[in-house]
Amino acid sequence: MLQNRLNVLIAQKGYSIKKVHDDTGLSRTTISNLVNNVGGGIQSVTLNRLCLYFGITPADFFDFVPFDLSYDAVADKLSALNIISVNDDPGGSYFNLIISADNGQLSVNKYHFRVGVFFFNKGLSDPQDYKVPYSAYVYVAGWSQDKHQEEALQFKRMYFDKMPAAFQEQFYTSCTQHIVEYVSLSFAPKRLNFEADSDYKMIVNLPYGRTVEASIIPK
Repeated sequence: MLQNRLNVLIAQKGYSIKKVHDDTGLSRTTISNLVNNVGGGIQSVTLNRLCLYFGITPADFFDFVPFDLSYDAVADKLSALNIISVNDDPGGSYFNLIISADNGQLSVNKYHFRVGVFFFNKGLSDPQDYKVPYSAYVYVAGWSQDKHQEEALQFKRMYFDKMPAAFQEQFYTSCTQHIVEYVSLSFAPKRLNFEADSDYKMIVNLPYGRTVEASIIPK
């Protein structure tokens, strides 16, 4: 994975996009796209101008790790059993978040993160006193099954811990997006009444200590 560090460089200097635009003559659109890592790359003239401006080498302008990650959410055979019961609601289910790590060799390593989805009859008032009541609680990995614990620990050791902070944030964002999409499409229509209320939220416990709030999207 390769991405530029312009957003980090700007933040470290305390600059704004407007200042970089004014000082370098580069368009705001170009700078904004680079800050958000949008687009297919950067022209050598632009890279040269920014390296001169920040006093860095091209190597300092990029973050790189020697692998690519891809994500896929797939059904779990246990999900049809409705084996999780919370608040007398038997609607909990499992699915798998599969993360594939490709280091450019012939084989691709796949890691299975088991995801449990718990729906509540009423909004969940968490003991931590979250301000927003939640309609669902999602937990990724960390189950008692040894296989899934081992895979999560192996992925952390071989990939996650080697990622710069920007790539770790990208990992969390990608996991959340795939979880929201799968829950919204596969589970939520059977559990929630979107005609009565379209503002359903869930709390998601992601791997390695990150917890996020996400909206369940009507499908």
